[in-house]
Amino acid sequence: MLIGWGPHRFMIPTYSVEKMTRSSGGRVAHAAVIGADQPTHLLGPDVDTLELDSTFFPHHFNRGGLGMLEEVRLSIRQQVPHMLVMLSGAVLGRWVGTSLQETRTLFDANGMPSKVETQLRLTRYVPGPISTELRTGLF
Repeated sequence: MLIGWGPHRFMIPTYSVEKMTRSSGGRVAHAAVIGADQPTHLLGPDVDTLELDSTFFPHHFNRGGLGMLEEVRLSIRQQVPHMLVMLSGAVLGRWVGTSLQETRTLFDANGMPSKVETQLRLTRYVPGPISTELRTGLF
């Protein structure tokens, strides 16, 4: 297993990850001031995103990648945050899928693609504050 995202295992030979791009940042704002430099306000961390790029060849392996692709798509639709764990043992916390882009090419006579390229986008899940009703009960 190279990467685990909840129930999904991105590994050779079914659905492995060739490229991982992580984007992190901070939020800042500038206030307009007449006759002076604009002060910078530090607003905290920005959204943390991760893109996982993959290419797999269903004919050469056990076609398990296509089934897993549908499972990943279902997880994105259900919007369930899953733990993200790397092969090294690093636990990156809970992440939610935001999009899955897929390109299928080189079709055989039965319509089965010989090559599938995907890009899965995940966003680090940060739960919001619990509302007063949930903390104290509804009644």
